[in-house]
Amino acid sequence: MILWFQEFFGRNGLVLSLYMLFVSF
Repeated sequence: MILWFQEFFGRNGLVLSLYMLFVSF
């Protein structure tokens, strides 16, 4: 899972960060 996160972050970290925040809340 961490690997997938790393690859995704490498492409678009800001987008993923926002998405994660949305999903978390």
